[in-house]
Amino acid sequence: MATNYSAAAKTTIMEAKLGLVPGGKLEILTAADAVLVVHTLATPAGSVTDDVWTLGFVAAGVAATGTGVAAKAQIKNAASAVVISGLTVGATSSGANVELQNTNIAADQVVSYTSATITHAADA
Repeated sequence: MATNYSAAAKTTIMEAKLGLVPGGKLEILTAADAVLVVHTLATPAGSVTDDVWTLGFVAAGVAATGTGVAAKAQIKNAASAVVISGLTVGATSSGANVELQNTNIAADQVVSYTSATITHAADA
């Protein structure tokens, strides 16, 4: 039997996830897990509308510390523990969780996000 959540339940679940990472960070990684850039999340770490969490950041752009192709992302809490991993990264309008104007990142390049969202999983 399928599990289905009401819209209100999905919103509550996403708000709970948002609440796990005050003072946390979004890390953009290569496929080999090398960190390219670390962006500090705002407190609260964005906003939730329906079943979508839109990440909020302290600064609009951050200088990259590594060089490579952005392939995935993860969110760590203030204690640097990974809370959410497996986030997708892609170019603008790709539908990825984290969208960048350019996924080829060079050290010291200022990286800004065109979109950064997490959507509640589809009912199963």
